[in-house]
Amino acid sequence: PVAYFPLDDMDGEEPLNIIPGGLAKARLVPRFALYLGGQVEQSVQFVGGWMNVNFPKPIPLKRVEFSVWPGLRPETSGGASGGLVMALGSSVSLDGDGTLRLNSKSASVKLPARTWTRLSLETTGQGLRLLVEGVVAAVDQPQGKPFGFIRFGADFQGRIDEIAIYGSALKAERIAE
Repeated sequence: PVAYFPLDDMDGEEPLNIIPGGLAKARLVPRFALYLGGQVEQSVQFVGGWMNVNFPKPIPLKRVEFSVWPGLRPETSGGASGGLVMALGSSVSLDGDGTLRLNSKSASVKLPARTWTRLSLETTGQGLRLLVEGVVAAVDQPQGKPFGFIRFGADFQGRIDEIAIYGSALKAERIAE
């Protein structure tokens, strides 16, 4: 990866990129809290805020991976809807019922509340694809030029962890891991 934020270590509001020589910097913005899920695992609990990842110069990005743990559903007095990631000229969001969306297209799966799930968004020669646990869940075209940053968690209520950003697409064998 060109950047990897395990979200275990923080320097104030700045998650640490553990890639040696990694140039990407991240910053958490208002309305978030750190969640300590035991002695070892830590993630960021979002309650409407977000995390921006910036690169000092443009680099070609091909894939963004992260783990997500949606909070409570609206019918149980929570609210898991919101933006999960804006990257690669597109966005992935979560509806209140757990439906994932790639831009405006519904994905083929719903995410369960209070369960960790690994998501990937990658560019291909034919456009974009959203993978859930390594399985293609939605395909679409970018909605514009790539953003100058990557944003995680806009108006999302839940946890995000283990963010990896790649400059190349991964082989099928690596995705299956």
